[in-house]
Amino acid sequence: MDGSQLSPWTSRLALHGFDRRALDYSMLGATVARHMQLGPGQLRASIERLRFNTLAMRVTDFSAAVRATVEPPKDIVTLGFVLRADEPFLIAGRHFGVDMMSVFGPGQATEVRYPAGSRSVTLAMPSAVFARELTSTPVCDALDSADANPQVQASGADVVRLRDIISAMEALAARDPGLWLDGRWTANAERALIEVFFRPLGDPALVTTGSSDRLRTARTIVREVEARLDADPMAIPSMPALCAALRISRRTLERAFHDLLGVSPAQHLRVRSLNAVREALMRCPPEPGIVTRIAIDHGFWHLGRFSLSYRTLFGERPIDTVRRTV
Repeated sequence: MDGSQLSPWTSRLALHGFDRRALDYSMLGATVARHMQLGPGQLRASIERLRFNTLAMRVTDFSAAVRATVEPPKDIVTLGFVLRADEPFLIAGRHFGVDMMSVFGPGQATEVRYPAGSRSVTLAMPSAVFARELTSTPVCDALDSADANPQVQASGADVVRLRDIISAMEALAARDPGLWLDGRWTANAERALIEVFFRPLGDPALVTTGSSDRLRTARTIVREVEARLDADPMAIPSMPALCAALRISRRTLERAFHDLLGVSPAQHLRVRSLNAVREALMRCPPEPGIVTRIAIDHGFWHLGRFSLSYRTLFGERPIDTVRRTV
């Protein structure tokens, strides 16, 4: 992991290998997040954060697929924009392609799947700023009704303006980070960001709102499963036991995970366990047999297959993870 502070208001994080805590702490302000690597290979990540007077911007590059459970504070609204993606982002079970925007409401817990090779930007602001700039639009109506992440398809000149201002801010942060210490300059920069980011939001023709009952049910089921796993991380339930505890059929459970996360429950549990093993290995002393002990504690019984699955997902052997953190 490599991090650099360009000024008190700008910072850049570079990761060579997945590190959940570093990614969790890279969120804007008091936003709570939990990250998990989904895609194969050693993760290369670059995250740049730029703070202004009331706004904060985060530009994220991921070489491998990553999932994040994101929950902003109850007084913060966040706008997201997809800059690059070979396949769509999956946000609350809805697909977001290149040049699409999403709106994360105050305190709204959301599942986000970043595809491999993706680049995106988020702009966070107080709810009062959002309400001041945007009133009586489909986006506002969707947030008022707790609808999940309205979709906005930016196009034409709006896309050019968005990409230009993001590139300009990144270039200025690298070339002249001292600008962020000038209150007048940051106020001007905020005004420019608001004008560009809010322009597509005000056009009803570009906005798609409304989640299906099926997606709302999927969110409820997946969150209940996650809550049970969080309550006892070492206990990996079987699919029949999980269905019995939730009082749902296997088919309903499978459909909920595919709809919301794009994977089966079994795949999700396996990847979740591998991520938990990695986090434990990164925090443990290099003792003999430690890899075996931690793998068994997290539900794995075939240690050869565990090692292969771990290396496929993270691009290194479990013992390499232990050694690289010494």
